[in-house]
Amino acid sequence: MSQANKKGAGARGKKAGGKGPADDKGEDVLQAVILADSFQDRFKPLTIDRPRCLLPLANTPLIEYTLEYLAMNGVQEVYLYCGAFADQVEGYLAASPRWSPTSKTNPFQSLDIIRVAQASSLGDFLRDLDKRGIIAGDFVLVHGDLVSNVPLDPILSRHRARREANRDAVMTLVLREGGGSDHHTRAHGIEPLFVLDAASGRCLQYDEMTPLDHRSDRFLDIDPAFLEKNADITIRADLIDCSIDICTPDVLALWTESFDCELPRKNFLHNVLKDWELNGKLIYTDIVTDQPSPVQPQTQQSSSSSSSSSASNAITGSYAARVNSLQMYDAVSRDILGRWTYPMVPDTNLLPGHSYTSVRRRAGRSVGAGVGVSAERGVAIDPSATVSKAALGLHSTIGANSVVSGSTIGRRCRIGNNVRIENCYLWDDVVIGDNTVVTQSILANNVNVGSNCVVPAGSVLSFGVSITDKVQLTAAAGSPVVLSVSKQNGSHVVDDAAVVGAGGKGATYHHSADSDDEDDDEDGSDAISAESLQRSLIYSTAHLNLSTSSISSFESDGDYDDTDDAVFDDDDEEGAGSKSGFLSASNAGGERGSRSRLPSFASLDGSRFSTSDGLAGRFGASGPGATGLIGTDGVSTVSSSFHTDAVNGLLDALRDDSSGDFESARLEFMGLRLSTDASDGAVRRAVAASFARRACELAAPVGTPGDQGQGLDASKAAERAVKSKTGAAKFVRDVGVGNGTSDEQVEFVLALQRTLVGMRIREEKETGKATEGLAAPGTLLAALLQQLYDGDVLDEEGILAWWADGRAAEGGSGASGDSSMAGARERCRVLVEWLETAEEDDSDEDDDDEEDDSDEDSD
Repeated sequence: MSQANKKGAGARGKKAGGKGPADDKGEDVLQAVILADSFQDRFKPLTIDRPRCLLPLANTPLIEYTLEYLAMNGVQEVYLYCGAFADQVEGYLAASPRWSPTSKTNPFQSLDIIRVAQASSLGDFLRDLDKRGIIAGDFVLVHGDLVSNVPLDPILSRHRARREANRDAVMTLVLREGGGSDHHTRAHGIEPLFVLDAASGRCLQYDEMTPLDHRSDRFLDIDPAFLEKNADITIRADLIDCSIDICTPDVLALWTESFDCELPRKNFLHNVLKDWELNGKLIYTDIVTDQPSPVQPQTQQSSSSSSSSSASNAITGSYAARVNSLQMYDAVSRDILGRWTYPMVPDTNLLPGHSYTSVRRRAGRSVGAGVGVSAERGVAIDPSATVSKAALGLHSTIGANSVVSGSTIGRRCRIGNNVRIENCYLWDDVVIGDNTVVTQSILANNVNVGSNCVVPAGSVLSFGVSITDKVQLTAAAGSPVVLSVSKQNGSHVVDDAAVVGAGGKGATYHHSADSDDEDDDEDGSDAISAESLQRSLIYSTAHLNLSTSSISSFESDGDYDDTDDAVFDDDDEEGAGSKSGFLSASNAGGERGSRSRLPSFASLDGSRFSTSDGLAGRFGASGPGATGLIGTDGVSTVSSSFHTDAVNGLLDALRDDSSGDFESARLEFMGLRLSTDASDGAVRRAVAASFARRACELAAPVGTPGDQGQGLDASKAAERAVKSKTGAAKFVRDVGVGNGTSDEQVEFVLALQRTLVGMRIREEKETGKATEGLAAPGTLLAALLQQLYDGDVLDEEGILAWWADGRAAEGGSGASGDSSMAGARERCRVLVEWLETAEEDDSDEDDDDEEDDSDEDSD
């Protein structure tokens, strides 16, 4: 398709080096290239007969977000490369009131679709683009699954300034800070590693790591030349690659020279950086930071940035992510509902014909539409239903007593009575019967689920699947429920009544083991590959018995365990070495070319490493004000959505006086653990933090901010925290402590201790002095240990092993001895001495019994 009376892109004359059309445009025309086919099958069976870029995201086709982003950044000419289903893409754009050639609201001078016969990779697209000679100057390279509001003007300005200073600066990668390894928009199954010059932002090296790599291979082999020539390099494993690239035509020439490169990052970027001394080309990065809170205004907020080339000039308050897997589909959908992507949100009605408006429940009502709900015309919500953080499409209905939360509902959907839909994505014309539960799943167009059914988390029901009444779908380990009415080749499947019920439609979909599945992220050549880990809606490696540790999780000796190390206070501005959270390492160790591992790629946020200030030591706290071990929540300062959600959920259950049972909280917690693939250590810390915090609340004076203080003494506060709910103590024993070994008990008690001391540090920092009137952390700890001992959650061996562990007395600082680990431990001395005495008495009794038995035998 060609627009604005321009010729087709395939007839555009010579390359940029000749006297073709590209030379006549100059660099005033901003061009963009969209790669709308990724040559992979992560979204199948949803993409068996349609392109990914036309799948709905929050009820809007993916390609709309990409085109609107380019339009809001002033792009004038767009070239869209299509592979499979190009006719559908062209037909959609031709019929669009916004993007068709005759539309008066089309912001582009031209929008041309380019087809490449027999293209099998993204590399083929870009080599074809080089041949056509249609790129005049700097251009924006993106994918057809991009959702972003990042302003490009400051990035383009810095890119052009670098280009003027050095003509070999050919490319700028737009990256987004992702914080800890559990950031929900970070790609799972593959971890990109960027080696950067900290001062200029130049990208020196690019590599990737996956959970499939053997632990002994999880290190980064850095070119020693970088350590000699660069005063300060950083290794970043916390960056989200949203695949927004600012390129010069020289980049296309490099693609042509790299005739065997297929993937933009794993092949092209890695190889160009590796051979930079030969090709002389320089690639830079521009880093975007997350906004501090969801954007709620009615007009877009502008962002500005200095034209400095330093990597420190990061653009703040911006969002960018690719929907390049089902897991990212889930993550970006949640961000859209949370309005992090503004103005790319439902109630701005990006798609012509949409009529979304914000809906609020009436004052004083506990049911109806709650916070964060957008709905189109004709939506009917029963007065007894509860809807929160959701987008509801045209003429959809929600029945009596149903609950919809964190979900998008397409047009003309019918949801019955007493239905529970949580974190789901229903497309158009979906029907859900009465008393059915659907959790964290995708239901495509025309899916029908009967009454009294259960659709478990991670399920994908493709177009036209029908489930009859009383069917409870079950996911096997490592095999989520994926149902389709079509095979990979498009032929119809034989309906499997054992799965969908008698009269149902569809069967279990299986990915072909020999599928040619290539993307810009992975080659997918193995049956079990990083690519295969990204095909499911919920990421998990539990069924493979693999370590999910990232490169930022290991020490130089390969034996690092995050539960053994220091955790610093979140609010400490001077301690813990660098305020930026970088761990320092010397660049002078080892001979040139020697293969030695740097101390650690981990920092307090588990993601950065810097060579700026010499060797600081293992998570060292060198310098004045170093606090030692404790974080304000008793856990690592690594941002953890699992920890936050888990602790809040457990605390809500412990605070709920209307129910004496803990079973629902246990089920919710285990579901969260499964959906986030949380480690045993993360689970242990979350459980310990929840019960320790509840004990603190109960012991706090009445009137304490938060209305949770009840003024109980330490022993009663601990007893109530552990025993007020039926099944709570068993939950702590089975889930928090685990198998009950001494080592596991030690880790659990340390987690309790760190939480209690961390909370005291925070209280003292807020008041600026030692806190009076509150139970000492050590007193509460002793009371909790007593209750857990009495309830057979902990035993003498475990508590005494904790007492003997050196970590129990290391770290912490504040206005009183109670804000130190040693101070809290000391207050448990009486309990420990009692246990030691009891153990000795038991030993003496056993000896007496043995002597008595011996005497009887001798008689």
